[in-house]
Amino acid sequence: MKNILIVFGVVLLAWYGLSFFDMSSEKTTEEEFNNSGQAKAIEEELQEISLNGLNNYEKIKGRWTSVDDTKSVLDFNDKYKADFYNGVSMNEGPFILYNEYPITKETPEDGNGKYMLSVVGGEQFFYEIVKLDEHNLEMIYLNRGNTLKYSR
Repeated sequence: MKNILIVFGVVLLAWYGLSFFDMSSEKTTEEEFNNSGQAKAIEEELQEISLNGLNNYEKIKGRWTSVDDTKSVLDFNDKYKADFYNGVSMNEGPFILYNEYPITKETPEDGNGKYMLSVVGGEQFFYEIVKLDEHNLEMIYLNRGNTLKYSR
């Protein structure tokens, strides 16, 4: 009887050990993984990590194309913003970021600010940055209240 219990125990342990290491029923294909949303969540997490440590001046640098009108393009570079439409420069000028609105002469500049003052030909334009990540820029044009969406 003792030998039967030992054999039964060994068989049970062997079966459990093999089922533990054989996870083939739980494996997913690359396509299933990509379609499950896990891949997207991991990609978004990696994008956030890649932007960690950068201020909003660094995050916004580069060329952004309007989601609503692909002929409209913004180009940000070293606190300078240029607007293009259909490849033609429409206007350009400096921009400064702040963390307070309304912006006055006493408002301190903030590299992580969510409010932008853009100056073009002596005229001031105010924006609130709603979303800024590696691929998306969303701003509210405060002078009118409309939302502007860009991607790269």
